[in-house]
Order: sequence, then C-alpha cells, then structure tokens
Amino acid sequence: DPTAVMNIGYNYATPAVEDGTARLLVGWQDVGTGSTVDITRGTLNIGGGIHAGNTSGSSVALTVGSNGGIDADTTIRAGIAGVDGSGETRIGISGSATLTVESGKYFQETQNFVVANNGGSTGDVIVNGGELNVGYDQPTMTNNGASDLTFGAGTGTVTQNDGTVRVANRLVFTPVGGKGTYTAAGGTTEITGDVLLATDPAGESALNISGGSVNVGGNIDFGSNLGSDSISLTSGTLNFTQAGGGTITARNARDTFTFSGGTLQNLGVFNGYDPSASPEVANLGSTPSDAFLINGAESGFASGKVGNALTFDTNLGNNEAVSFGDDRFGNPTALTVSIWFNRSQENNGTTTNHAVNNVLVAQSSTTTNDNFEIGTQGNNLELYFDTTTGGNPAGDTLAIDLTSFGGVVDGTWNHLVFTYDQDATDGRMKIFYNGAAVTSFDQDAFNGPLASAAGTPDSPFSLGIARPGTSNWGDFSGQLDEFAAWNTAISASDVASLYNGGAGSNSSTILGSAVIYAPLEGQLAGNLETFTQTGGIFAPGLATGTLADQVGTSVINAGFEFTAGLWDFDLISNGGVQNDMIDINGTVTLGGTSTLGLTLLDWTDLSDADVFILAEYDMLTGTFGSVDFTDLISRSGLSSWMIDYNYGGANQIAVLVPEPSRAILLTMGLTLSLLRRRRKAGAR
Repeated sequence: DPTAVMNIGYNYATPAVEDGTARLLVGWQDVGTGSTVDITRGTLNIGGGIHAGNTSGSSVALTVGSNGGIDADTTIRAGIAGVDGSGETRIGISGSATLTVESGKYFQETQNFVVANNGGSTGDVIVNGGELNVGYDQPTMTNNGASDLTFGAGTGTVTQNDGTVRVANRLVFTPVGGKGTYTAAGGTTEITGDVLLATDPAGESALNISGGSVNVGGNIDFGSNLGSDSISLTSGTLNFTQAGGGTITARNARDTFTFSGGTLQNLGVFNGYDPSASPEVANLGSTPSDAFLINGAESGFASGKVGNALTFDTNLGNNEAVSFGDDRFGNPTALTVSIWFNRSQENNGTTTNHAVNNVLVAQSSTTTNDNFEIGTQGNNLELYFDTTTGGNPAGDTLAIDLTSFGGVVDGTWNHLVFTYDQDATDGRMKIFYNGAAVTSFDQDAFNGPLASAAGTPDSPFSLGIARPGTSNWGDFSGQLDEFAAWNTAISASDVASLYNGGAGSNSSTILGSAVIYAPLEGQLAGNLETFTQTGGIFAPGLATGTLADQVGTSVINAGFEFTAGLWDFDLISNGGVQNDMIDINGTVTLGGTSTLGLTLLDWTDLSDADVFILAEYDMLTGTFGSVDFTDLISRSGLSSWMIDYNYGGANQIAVLVPEPSRAILLTMGLTLSLLRRRRKAGAR
C-alpha cells in the first residue's frame, strides 16, 4: 500500500511531535550481519537517525523504493541525541553498510549525513533514481543551510547514477584519515555551499564527475593536508552557480585536478599549488611518505652525505622544520629512526619541555607534551622516550656521552640510529653512532603514542624542531640527510650497511621497508602548479544559451597548459566592456591542433583588440576553424596572459594578450593586413 506509514519515535496521538532520540538501528551487533531494510513503498518517518553497521563484522543494506521503481519516502528528523551523542544519520559506523535509493525521496531534515563514520568502517550510498536530500524539510523543501554530507574516518563512497542529490550546506571529506569518494556518473548533484576535501595527512578524498552534473554554490578547497586529494572531470558538468564564479584552491603538491572531458563552467578563480607557501619534500619508501617544509627551510637543499641534504640556517627566528604529519606510528612496540646530521652550530636557549636541544627528530601526543625527542648538546646525545613509568630509566631525559665515539663536531657528518623493541631480551632500546653500538637499555615499555591526540594537529612527526608552528622547541642549525623510520627494530648489520663505512647508503634493500624514507634530495614538484586542459569544454561564464549572465572571467593563478578541448567564450554587444575571458597569471603552454568552441552571440568591434591567435570564423556555417597552437607567438616577457577574444574586423575572432610588445603588434598587424588582402583577392 503506497499510502502506508511507519513512524519510529513519534507520539501516537500527535504524530507531528517526534522524539529526536529514537533511532533505527540496523546490524547493530555481530548477529546483525546481513541485515536488510527494504522500504518498497509508503513512508517511513524516524525521529532520530539511522545508524547502520555498528560492529566490525556487520554488513547492512538499506534500500528505498526498490520494488520495480515504486516510490517510497524516508524522512529522518535527526535531532536531540543519537548514538555516539549525535542525531546524525550514519552509514557504516564500524562495519559495512549500503544505502541504495532507487526511487522516491530520502530526507535528512536536520543534522549531518555521515558516510563511513569510524576508521576501518566502509559505507556506500548509491543513488539510482529518486532523491537524496540532506538538510531539507520534507513537506516544504526548505533548505536549513546547515546540514552537510560528510565522509567520515573510514572508506566511504557515494555513487550517483541517476536522480537528484541535494545538500543544504557542504560536501565535506573528513579531516581525520578518511578515504572518501563522491562519484557523479549521472543525475544532478546540488551543493549549496563549499566542497572541502580532506585535511588530514592520511586522507585521500576524490570528487569524480563522469557523466553527472555537479552544481556548487560555494568554492572547492583541497584542504591544507598532506594527503592525495583529487578532482576529476571526464564527462558531465562541474558548474559554479554563484555570480562571479567559484574558486578552486590547491593546497599541496599531491593534489590533482584532471580536466579531460565534460564542461567546466563559471570557474571564477583557480589557485594552483604555491610551492613557496607550502613547500614539500620529495620522499620515497614502500609506503610513500608525505612531508612539507615549515617556514621554508630557507637555506634550501645543498650537497649532503648522499646526494643533496636539507639545510637549516642559523637564524633561530625562522623556526624551520620538516613535518611528516600525524599518526605515523601510533603506539609502536618496535621502532627505528636513522638520520645523518651535520650540526653547523650549537643552539642553546630553545630547549624542549624535556630539556632536549638542537632537535633532530621529535613527535608529540598533545599540545603540551612530547613523547619522543632526539637532539644533541656539546658531545652529548640527548634522548627522551616516554615509558610506562613516565620517563627513561635514568630519570627523564638521557644524556649519552659520545666523546669516545668521536663526539659531535660542528661541521662534520655523523650517523645516528635509535632502535626500540619491546620484546627484545638484550636491551629494549639501543643507540648506534657512526656505525658503532654505543649503549642499550632494558627499560619499561613505551607509553606513547607517537601520534597527536585528537584535535591537536600541531604536534607532527618532525625534523629540525619540536612542535613546529607553535612552540618551536629545540631549533637545529646545519644539514640533515637520509632520514628513515621503521616500525621494526632493524639489526646491527642493517645499521652497518646504512653507515657504509662512513659513506652512507640509499640502498633499497633496507630502506624499501621503511614507513618513512626522506632522502631530502629536493622539493616535490606540485601537480597543480599548472592548470591543464586535455579535453572537454572550458566555459568561463554562467550557463550558455542566452545573453543574460553570460559574462565571466576565469582567473588562473597558476601555469596554463592546453592540449585539446574547447573554449566556450560568449561575446556581448555592450560597447566592448564585457565578454568572457581567461586571465592567466603564469606560464602558458598551448600545444597540438584543436577547435576553439567560441560561442558568438553578437558582433562587437573593439578598436583596441590586440591579436594573439587568429581563429577563422565562417559566417555561412557559424563555426570557427581549427587553430594550430604549434605556431603561436611566444610570451615575450609579459607578466600575465589574458586569453580572450574579440571581433577584429573582417571574419577574424582573436585571442589577445594585454599590452603586447611593439614587435608583436607590428607582426600581427602585418598578418591581418595580408589575410584581408587575400580575402579581397579571393572575392574578386
């Protein structure tokens, strides 16, 4: 019966009054494995949220409107309190859960809709038709302006093959280690606010548009993380609906934006990755590590022990460091750290809270306490390693005299290896210096963790300083090279191989198993230092087809590389003041042969049109011919390019550069003159 209604958490006498704590729990214990909820027709009203897949072994399926496309509606009025202290609808809390919308309407009226909430969980939302509405009132379709569609700390996916997805506020990819993917393969996605990609070092978020239409009312921000986030437009449309266009901002070297098909519409600004603002270190390893330079490491890279090394200058106010982010090791039962260092001077007065100076390596667990610090002072190696008794066996911080092993001589390269094995019988903690075993300690178990506490991303695993960006303890001056860390205790023979008689080694035999291997050879090149178009249609303005709201300027704060595709520029007859354009503040590379998709809406004669690229316009067919980009005029030292077009007389549409050199103007003027003479001759 399509008129049937089931109410969960509603007063029987007054159905309009709901209990926000009432929930639909599916697959809540291990016995819930394989649980299904199939809402074929009618309406299901829930006062609180749906919480699916609570235990790690649970597998849950929730389906709306599955019976031959017969409509079914589900309304979630999440409110006062739910599981984990929230009224949010959560799909995939610990186990795996799938919500499939086939037809009908699914409403999350208040709070957020979270996919794969907990680490280790999987959650999948599939929209094959109907509607998924997050933050909308069911009877009135009022947008509450607050509810987000969020990917949690697990591995979550939202796949839209058809139908409509509406989000009242933002599409958010978790800040805590999640790997969320939103795929728009069909249908329409309406996001009122921003798209925020992952902000966590371990996060890998992806927005894939492969046939659907995604309309964004705000901006897209990759997030200031060390993860590998991506946007892919291969088919369909990515459209910014706000006046003046939306902004896409890259944040790190691994962010990627693939534009190979479909339509990119009304992009206001593209902010590419700026290496000077967030410089990153190129790393290697079996698990590729992510690292970036804090405060520039202004002295940069220079010849080191093996190839290049990273230099930390003597200006203590610069607070230079390398950050590897958080959650690298958790609570290790075994650990190895290996590093080459060349101290240029001894810095005093910037000690850590555990009295460690000239920090080589550090990791903390809160904003006020480090759990692991290695540094030097004079000829002493200083070590703090948190244990269950609150410190090391000799007290808090160990001072290990290295004089008999050559000491610490400024301007000299030294190799340090620290190993820890909770189960070792010959000393849990060992120190190796320049290939030799210095000492070992049979101490209590490590009391960790080697990861920041929740909400404290300012205590990363770091080199050159402890707690970079906040406390800036233990400033190091000199060079660091060939840093590596393992979640095992490597052997004495491995240590000897790394030392390699004092020459150092980057052999993959040992380093290949490292959790982090940073050879510190140089800075990582950014994927998004250049905006690249390899296909599709780039339309700077709003929706095409009418004269209204056609004007659009896309500012590219990055390089611009075009190899294939179309540019859809609209020209308005208003005295030459308004017309679509792409303003590029970076190096321009145009290659190959392609057809410009220029939409001519009216003729406007601009006397100051400085020709850069000529595209022949056929007045009979209303089309533009191909442009061979291999024959373009060079940039000639201009500070920025402005790709635009204007009617320049006769049948030419021109793509221009502002303030071109006199030589370019003379050359292009001659070209225009010759072209016009040829046309006149042909007409005769």
